[in-house]
Amino acid sequence: MKKTLLCVITLFALSTFLYSKNKPDLNYKQYDKIMRENIYKDYKKMYREAGGAFLFPFLTPGSDNYPDALWDWDSWLSNIALRQLLLDKGTEKDKKEAVIYEQGCILNFLSFCKSDGWMPVTLSRKPNIMSEKPKNINDVNMHKPCIAQHAAFLIKQDGGNAEWLRDKFANLQYFVGALKIDIIAKLPVFFYGRSM
Repeated sequence: MKKTLLCVITLFALSTFLYSKNKPDLNYKQYDKIMRENIYKDYKKMYREAGGAFLFPFLTPGSDNYPDALWDWDSWLSNIALRQLLLDKGTEKDKKEAVIYEQGCILNFLSFCKSDGWMPVTLSRKPNIMSEKPKNINDVNMHKPCIAQHAAFLIKQDGGNAEWLRDKFANLQYFVGALKIDIIAKLPVFFYGRSM
């Protein structure tokens, strides 16, 4: 036991010493300017126009891995990053231009949500997305509740204006209802069931 403890202490001390001698440069600030310049220059490459299954313009996550697709969490978090970028450096014209793409992330997903509440986790331009709908919506991964948070974020950004969401609001209610009744009630995670 003493030998094991001595061995562990020795290895810890040795690794600490070696790490301090070969410590990597964690000064990321030197890259901040380069990253920001490229992001500011390229952010509009995230914008996608309506077409195919997409009834509305939308945002991609800004990666070549998702060149023309809409994903649940990704669209929300990409939108938050975009808003920060526009807050830092965008003009009023830039901010107004972004709105239709931001809203389109939500409206495209809601266009595929019907009274059963099923909403796909991802969308692509293929027009037959509804053929991928499972017989039992509880058997597959579907969109996360962040769509409601995403909508609330955009409404707050626009001073409380939710008019753009009016025609699809019932679809959002169907989705939340499906989560509350069919999915979240079956999850063993306490706070999900309590938060709905």
